[in-house]
Amino acid sequence: MKRSVRSLNHLVDGVFVLLMLFLLLCSIYIKMDSDSVYQAADPRQWVQYKPEFPEEVETFEDLQKKNSDVVGWLTVYGSTIDYPVLYSDQDNNYYLNHNALKEPESSGSIFLDYRNHPDFTDFNNILHGHHMARHKMFGDLDRFADEKYFQEHEFGNVFFDGKDHSFQIIATILTDGYDGNIYKTGIKTEAEKVKFINYVYLKAKLIRGVDLTNKTAAERERTLLTQGVTSPLTPGDTLLTFSTCNLNETNGRYIVVAKLLDHLVENPFPETEMRKGNNERIDTFTLFNRYGALPLYVWFAILLLLILLTYIFYRVSRRRDRLVAHEKAKANDNP
Repeated sequence: MKRSVRSLNHLVDGVFVLLMLFLLLCSIYIKMDSDSVYQAADPRQWVQYKPEFPEEVETFEDLQKKNSDVVGWLTVYGSTIDYPVLYSDQDNNYYLNHNALKEPESSGSIFLDYRNHPDFTDFNNILHGHHMARHKMFGDLDRFADEKYFQEHEFGNVFFDGKDHSFQIIATILTDGYDGNIYKTGIKTEAEKVKFINYVYLKAKLIRGVDLTNKTAAERERTLLTQGVTSPLTPGDTLLTFSTCNLNETNGRYIVVAKLLDHLVENPFPETEMRKGNNERIDTFTLFNRYGALPLYVWFAILLLLILLTYIFYRVSRRRDRLVAHEKAKANDNP
């Protein structure tokens, strides 16, 4: 009976050790993969391709030769948003999980909506990107919902058609992914443009140059109408609409609306300009992308290895118990 109980105890200990080893292995794997995802989303890995980068190793044109879907470069001054802009005319899904070299990457890319024209000639040019922690990709867009940050971070630059174009950030909107009035392209007539601008004003949490504090929807509309030609947005503008997920709301979205300027604005935060520590590209592959999702036979092999290690531990433990029992028996026989 005692032997059976002891064997059962050993079995339970073995199963517990096996489970702990398995959980430890999974935790290490998940942590390494998570760190690799954020490393892949670090804008520094693309900085050598940035137009007119002072320490060029490879040029923006080199990146375009590697992937003709690269249509521009987006920089929001004072933030970590400093990435190439991708474009696929098929759908908005591809660059959700591919990087600028068309490598599978869960952090994806910053990309122009497929319904837009790749030369930024539309009235409303929509750019999408993942909202990631650690300020990666469009992880800084939510900061524009804070009035102080919004007021202090006004400008940025988008490079396309072979030259720089500065933009001014005009509005921050909190909405959802089904908001067809914001995610609208093909706006051509002046009436449609005015309607879009009106909607931006009605939905905006913050608008530059307009005090919307405690205003109802009707008061907001009157505010817009009284702005006249001094309105921050006009039908003659070319707009950039940045969109990312708001994880605090079901299907929520953070939207930042900017307009292109007819003059260049210098970066007022020169200390935030990207610099690269060496000439090597940061590894863009996550563990899953590098090795692929582990097939069933690999997990089975890992499990067998853990079972073997547990069995060895169990045999050593039993041998130790026998030696201890033998020593005790000798001590009892020789008082």
